Amino acid sequence: MADITQPLAALPPGLPKRHLFWREEMADGQIGSMIPTERSVADDMTWYEHKFDLMKFLGMRTFAKDLLEFGSNQGWDSTKFGGNDWVYQTPYIQTSDGRIVGYFCCDVDYAGPFVMLSEAMAVANGDPRYIGYLSSHTYNRGNPGYVRRFNANFIALLALPSTRESGFSTDPELVVRKIVTPHNGIYLAAVHTGRIRKTMTLALPRQGRILDGLTGVTLLESGTNLGLTLDPCELRALRYSPANQNTPPRS
Repeated sequence: MADITQPLAALPPGLPKRHLFWREEMADGQIGSMIPTERSVADDMTWYEHKFDLMKFLGMRTFAKDLLEFGSNQGWDSTKFGGNDWVYQTPYIQTSDGRIVGYFCCDVDYAGPFVMLSEAMAVANGDPRYIGYLSSHTYNRGNPGYVRRFNANFIALLALPSTRESGFSTDPELVVRKIVTPHNGIYLAAVHTGRIRKTMTLALPRQGRILDGLTGVTLLESGTNLGLTLDPCELRALRYSPANQNTPPRS
């Protein structure tokens, strides 16, 4: 598994970190039945091991377990606790022989880099520090290369307040958000909100050094302009140290 695990950035200790997670909607259906032919795997732990492997592949490091969904119980009888007066009893479709069918859903992904359209727009226009996914498509994403890249860069940013900076680019399709830390320099989230792959210029307000937020590689030793070639909906995490700072950002 190590050879396909998405590498993640090492962040400064003591500062809040971002999280990506699945909300577990309907996940228990794969192992909920006692009938062997209705189960995905024989052992519950095998199912969770598969999920953990997929999390590592996609660059997700937070596991969450869902207990109540939409205020309804998920397949257990609430009658003895007060029924619908306490928690709504989820209705299930049954076959003629009384077997529970449950309910189904189908999700689709946008193609190519647009698979991350929702997440990219959220980062560009909001300030999300946690992204939680609801249901089935999150376990098998289309075009996973774009998903892995976005997730790794999202997690490479700290979970601190960010501000949208209009002066960091003359291209309206390059949105830049700035995160200021007390002692670890400035983090930048650069998001391409356009529809075609292109090179755009990140224009710094002062000369400084830019590091790749994911790998730590120096992208600009000193200067004010950095060219970024980005796919649509691509997020890049950067670390910026203005020239008036005597030392680069601490790791």
